[in-house]
Amino acid sequence: MPHDRRKNDATHHEPERRIEDRRRLSDRRKEYRNYGTPWTAEQIQLLKNLISQEIPLRRLAQILGRTSSAVETKVKQVKSPDKKVA
Repeated sequence: MPHDRRKNDATHHEPERRIEDRRRLSDRRKEYRNYGTPWTAEQIQLLKNLISQEIPLRRLAQILGRTSSAVETKVKQVKSPDKKVA
């Protein structure tokens, strides 16, 4: 009976991928102190204050200890859309 090498290799490498994913997650937590944590009311208020000062997104991320994409998403949620009266 022939031995299916591909199936065996995929199973063999799967745990290594999981370990690598955990390392990446750990690295992000070191780089971004609030990575993966919920936003607090204080952080949202700080974000609103910083937005009003027109601070660049990347700097906001550094100040808040979050990724740029997390800050960008929260900015979109926080900003109230301009309501035009017709």
